[in-house]
Amino acid sequence: MKIVYLCSQISMNFISLIINLNYNMYMKKHFLKHLLMMLLLPCASAFAAEGDTIVVLEQNFDAFTEGTESTPATTDISSYSSNKLRNTLANWSGSRVYEAGGSLKIGDGGYLQTANTDMSGNGGNLKITFRAKALDATGGGVQLLLNSSYTVTTTVYLDNGDWTTIEVMCGGGKASGYLRIKPYLIASGMLIDDLKIEASQAFIGAPEATQPTTASDNSFTATWKVVAGATSYLLDVYSKNGEEKEYLLKDEAVDKPSSSYATTHSKQVTGLTAGKKYYFTVRAKRDEYVSAYSNEIRVVKPISSVSAPEATEATDVTATSFTANWNAVEGAEGYEVNLYKREILANDSTVNILHDDFSGFTEGTLSSPSYPSTYALDTYTADPGWTASNICAANGYFGIGPFGGTGYICTPAIDLSKNSGKFKLTIKAASNSYGTYKEDSVKVYIYNGGDDAVDSATVKVSGGFANYTIESEKGNAETYIYIEYSGSNKFFFDEIAVTQSLTIGDKVTSLVETKDVGDVTSCLFNVAFADNITYSYKVVAYAPTVKGSSYTGYYVDNIYSNKSNEIEVSYSDPTAINDIDREQEMVKDGKWYTLQGVLLNGKPTTKGIYIVNGKKVLVK
Repeated sequence: MKIVYLCSQISMNFISLIINLNYNMYMKKHFLKHLLMMLLLPCASAFAAEGDTIVVLEQNFDAFTEGTESTPATTDISSYSSNKLRNTLANWSGSRVYEAGGSLKIGDGGYLQTANTDMSGNGGNLKITFRAKALDATGGGVQLLLNSSYTVTTTVYLDNGDWTTIEVMCGGGKASGYLRIKPYLIASGMLIDDLKIEASQAFIGAPEATQPTTASDNSFTATWKVVAGATSYLLDVYSKNGEEKEYLLKDEAVDKPSSSYATTHSKQVTGLTAGKKYYFTVRAKRDEYVSAYSNEIRVVKPISSVSAPEATEATDVTATSFTANWNAVEGAEGYEVNLYKREILANDSTVNILHDDFSGFTEGTLSSPSYPSTYALDTYTADPGWTASNICAANGYFGIGPFGGTGYICTPAIDLSKNSGKFKLTIKAASNSYGTYKEDSVKVYIYNGGDDAVDSATVKVSGGFANYTIESEKGNAETYIYIEYSGSNKFFFDEIAVTQSLTIGDKVTSLVETKDVGDVTSCLFNVAFADNITYSYKVVAYAPTVKGSSYTGYYVDNIYSNKSNEIEVSYSDPTAINDIDREQEMVKDGKWYTLQGVLLNGKPTTKGIYIVNGKKVLVK
């Protein structure tokens, strides 16, 4: 695989921000995804450069033969005790650098740095090429730092654990400079080989377009980061008709900023049509040379809220399906529909209100976990709505690995209002560090739909996996359980279960499914109705807005409304006795019937709800 990046020199020093952010359960579920995409945003593909090219540096690592790609050597050759890196490649340096059978491994938290080299030729316009491989199957990032300021020139994303050829174009080459290469959010480190740096007047980095923070129905300000050496820019603004672009502006010439100290540039764009979706890209020019296109930016008007939809009665109700309906919300771009099941208990019982054994996680081991890059866990869990941060995982285990920060796992909203809010939380858990179990602890918080916890407890663990139980009397109709870990190990869960002791006739409500249905106002659900099972639904609207800050950068993400009113759905067999007039007819013989009108042979012996003498009777 080959990935090409063209980037201007930009500052993206947000590592500590990402690692240490303590997300809470009320954070909108797509935030982490979009923030990581913003930080690891690739610039556009390169063009074939022409003209004289100077090879500034070219180095493979064939001399480093110890170890293999799959099992790198364990001696840090950049350390003072070894110093093999500097002795083999004069004036190179690094940290946590290991031989890997003709390539080099750079460990987590380490770096590889070239010797000081004259990179000023052809105006310091550089192309950096190398092969890289993340040692985590889920991939990660590679940061490039040019010269002595330790400012990140760009971050390249590796989306899997395969070898990938990277090309990066940037300005800023100096007469005495170096390149530093660092793994970024790759816990197992990375491999590198075949590094080459070239300089040419034809190498011009593409701009990085940034999200406008001011936009209306008919205008916006296009913004982008200045490219070193660019003398002007070409701006495109367009809407889309399928795959076809309909241009409002095409190759609109924009002069470079008047100040040589400017780091960003902008152009006011007017004449938009209200209701249309617009996008923009920009290219940099230097004399006859033109860069590749920047990343594409969608223009979004910032908003602060979305109205909740009004859910309406279900239609097309059968024994196995129904259609949920709701009214459209102005400005909404889509809707999420939450489906709930309500079951009437036929016996007194202890009920699993929520349970997951995390068998959906299949990669990694306790000593060498995987690191799924997700915030919502719906892909892995039996029930929708689980969220988490700073995730690690092993086969059959969910884990939190906060790397010195704080991580968490949070349940979906669950109804714990029965039995006066009394419930039990049982976790089967252990703390582990590279295969060794540790004494450790997590904090458990109970939330009832608000911002403040209504109950809390500390769970201390030791040794291997064991069950730990806490009890609370603070459950309500919308309870979240939030488990937070801030230790230095990896805290794994084998099971999490929430149980309640309920009585016959109690209704147990559970979230069955959440569907993102897009911009429509109805949704078909396939369900199984029964005498003691009904369903209900609520709808949430969402619309795009601009989020972020000047520190983290701005990006587009959805803002969500409150839940709609709840619509209950039940099914009555048209061939059964269901209406009260028909029920009253049963008074004549005094016999017992099921809710569906099936005649029983005498008084029922099984607990449940029946009809006798025209009334519904609970048999205990």
